[in-house]
Amino acid sequence: MAFTVTFPTATAAPSIPALTAWLVEHGEPFEEDGASVVLKALPFRLVRDEKGITGWIEVNETTPLPRLIDLIFDLSVRLGSDVKLAGSGVVGRPALWLVLADEQDRQRLAAAIEQSAQRGNKDDVDQRLWALLQAIHPGRDLRWDAQKLRVVELFEVGSTIERDEARWLDEGANTGEIVVKAVDGNVHVLLWRFVAQAWPGLAWWDDQ
Repeated sequence: MAFTVTFPTATAAPSIPALTAWLVEHGEPFEEDGASVVLKALPFRLVRDEKGITGWIEVNETTPLPRLIDLIFDLSVRLGSDVKLAGSGVVGRPALWLVLADEQDRQRLAAAIEQSAQRGNKDDVDQRLWALLQAIHPGRDLRWDAQKLRVVELFEVGSTIERDEARWLDEGANTGEIVVKAVDGNVHVLLWRFVAQAWPGLAWWDDQ
């Protein structure tokens, strides 16, 4: 999943040469690609256009998030701007870390669950994760979705969700059918911590 951050400024955004000079000062290796700059050591692309500076983040399982976030906020100081996360608005360092960490741990969790299927203990993992989800959000039908590779909430149309609202999630939803909605928050961070401690062989299988 990609994330977009913008750096709204009252004045014109710096040029690409000015951005690259700043990156050199910070010791960040990069490549220029037209009107954008791609960092080599972090999954981050900076684009300059008439609207200003936009950053594209592609988090992976090994991204050093504190370093990435420090770079983003150091850049915001250089630009004299806030950091705006698409879909969330202005964010600070802790809020941005939580969003990116949840995506990173979602990817890690997906890999661990796939490993559990290969090792023959997926049923046990699924059952314990389901029980943990019920403890985190009692009364809600939360589950790991093997197709979407994330935690979702299940709703029955006409019972736990109105038909009109359900059709925002599935245009063809009818009464009695089940629709799913991605769960917001930091649930993947909590689930990953549990898996990493309960089954370290699944969590760190690629290090073995």
